[in-house]
Amino acid sequence: MPNDLLEKLYRERYEPLKLRSRRPNTKRLYRHTLTVFDRFLERPSRKSDLTNETLSAFAAWILDNGAAKKTCNRQLLNLLALWRWLHTKGYVKEWPDVELETPPVRVPIALLQDEVDRMMAAIAAETLAVGSIEAPVFWRPLMLVIWDTGERIGAVLGLTWDRVALDGGWVRFVAESRKGAAEDNLLPIAADTREALAELRAKSRRRKGIVFEWPYHPTYIYNRLGRIMRRAGLPDTREYKFHVVRKAVASHYEAAGGNATALLKHSSRKVTEAYLDPRVVKPVAPKDLLFRPGQSAAV
Repeated sequence: MPNDLLEKLYRERYEPLKLRSRRPNTKRLYRHTLTVFDRFLERPSRKSDLTNETLSAFAAWILDNGAAKKTCNRQLLNLLALWRWLHTKGYVKEWPDVELETPPVRVPIALLQDEVDRMMAAIAAETLAVGSIEAPVFWRPLMLVIWDTGERIGAVLGLTWDRVALDGGWVRFVAESRKGAAEDNLLPIAADTREALAELRAKSRRRKGIVFEWPYHPTYIYNRLGRIMRRAGLPDTREYKFHVVRKAVASHYEAAGGNATALLKHSSRKVTEAYLDPRVVKPVAPKDLLFRPGQSAAV
């Protein structure tokens, strides 16, 4: 029956009732999960497909196709959230009991200082325009705003000119554009960031609205960043996208004496630890405190 289709239940019930105030990207990711689930089933998914066995098989299929455990969990979490909501509303009887994967804990990788410099040099040499805007005029202020604030790319791309004070030297990200949508974030920006933003504003067709107008598909910005990373001699991988810049901000800020947890507005120190590159925020190592074996002075 058409009313049993998950896509229909999501579109007509879950998204407008549960996700009504969430960011567009969150809704896009849910829709993508349903598309992937349909691909796994080789047909449109129905609420009867929400079983522990089916979702476990779905997870195994994702992993068999080469996805990371973290990616697998993101897809599962979206389906499990939808499933639990449908259960509470009486659409399905069974409550989910599906185990998530346990991803390996990776050492955080941030950009080192010379890598940041190489990235900025690659931006200065970039020739592929963004709409009618020359590439450096778009990319330089974008990266400098991230550098000055540590904000996520979603919030930066949602920044509007009425929340930028070029004279006062600050930017304000409203809660609705930030992950969690819990609170605004107002931070000062450096003089060179203000100058780069002023140049972008002067060359933009519109002096109001979105600061960093991206006239293409939302995900294409990652492809274009990969082009810049390659020119900088850096990897063009998932690890070396906007989040590696955010990790660089956190790591270098912490190493300089700042509190990265407060800067990034993380809920706990444990979250921040996944951002701090030990090459930058150098922990005290055993070699720094322990005596050297076999080199004790004779008594």
